[in-house]
Amino acid sequence: VSTVQKWLNSAYGASLEIDGICGQLTKKALISALQTILNDTYGAGLDVDGIFGSRTEASVRAFQQIFGLEDDGIVGKATWYELVRLYVAVNRLAELRSQGQQFYSINWEYPNGLTVGSRGDKVRHLQYMLSVLAAYINEIPAISVDGIYGAETERAVLAAQRWFGLPQTGVADASTWDEIYDQFSGIENTTLRNAEQFPPNTGTLPRNRYSRTTTMTQFPGNDLRTGSQDPVRQEAPR
Repeated sequence: VSTVQKWLNSAYGASLEIDGICGQLTKKALISALQTILNDTYGAGLDVDGIFGSRTEASVRAFQQIFGLEDDGIVGKATWYELVRLYVAVNRLAELRSQGQQFYSINWEYPNGLTVGSRGDKVRHLQYMLSVLAAYINEIPAISVDGIYGAETERAVLAAQRWFGLPQTGVADASTWDEIYDQFSGIENTTLRNAEQFPPNTGTLPRNRYSRTTTMTQFPGNDLRTGSQDPVRQEAPR
């Protein structure tokens, strides 16, 4: 509980006392976090008031139905982890979209074989495309965009080749580049350039509430449901 309280303070400015008690204020902060996640990933349009009311429950049920979860309106472990997984992916895509703006005016044609030891802008292009694919395809690992074709990039290329049914060589040959680019281009055109989902960058990237530490993805420990609360005496008012 203390870890969750630290996260709520850091990510949402909850100003909770780090006492390890899941009291009323901690529960309210958790519900506010849930409402924010539903708004940011699902467009629920909820008031972030820390109250698990009928509208929040309806939004949870709708989310559960979309993602094939039991639609009971209760945020148990399965629902929480699916919400966090989607939220992390959306934030990651927002970061990738901003990062990718530097590549839009550059030629994306196949640069001849890229393999372990290759360096430069074309390697960075490849790494960026693989990073975008990794946000959608779990089998492709996320990698750093550093312009160095090392073991990490080779593993991602092998995973992409396996996914596309290509020979698994670890070398980004013409067929591999074309498959990766085709998938990337589809994502870019339908998602990354969608102004409603990703408004134009104003110079300040959105705060990523989850990817900085693994504690951000941990289930808070108690199911959240309509009317759930703890006695006020468990936690001192602030």
